[in-house]
Amino acid sequence: MRFRTAVCLETAALTYMIRQTWLLYKRINYLEKGKIQQKKLVSFLHTLVMKKECGLKSYFMTKQIRSIAVYGTGIVYQAVSQELADSADIKYFVDKSGLRKSLEGKPVIKKEEIDSMEAVDAILVTAVGFFQEIREELENSEIQNKLIDIEDILYFDVRKKQAEKNHD
Repeated sequence: MRFRTAVCLETAALTYMIRQTWLLYKRINYLEKGKIQQKKLVSFLHTLVMKKECGLKSYFMTKQIRSIAVYGTGIVYQAVSQELADSADIKYFVDKSGLRKSLEGKPVIKKEEIDSMEAVDAILVTAVGFFQEIREELENSEIQNKLIDIEDILYFDVRKKQAEKNHD
């Protein structure tokens, strides 16, 4: 009887330790992912400050984008809001939190409502470091192919110049 009780206690202790190890592993991965995204954000904002603009107007003109929705209303959007307003017609905003109902006179919707909104030429994702995640979340949506990563725009002219330089 004592042997059985000891085995049960050891099994319970081992199960508990495995579970705690798994939770710790998940937490470390979460924190590491957050660090990577934070580094991307800092790098993006640093490059933006150095360039003095994101290059939205030239990018939108090149791609013939006139109307957009903006996915993300945080710090990156705030940093490029004036340039964005001068570059395209913002029809609405998409934000995960759903805390706001409007921003700058435009509706703020949840991602589940995108397909029911007015058609736009593109959806600009300003959530730096989360583009792939957002793309996967909208995998079955009609607008998935309209998503544009703001990081691609910021580095668009740099990549274009590199391609031209390599071509010569």
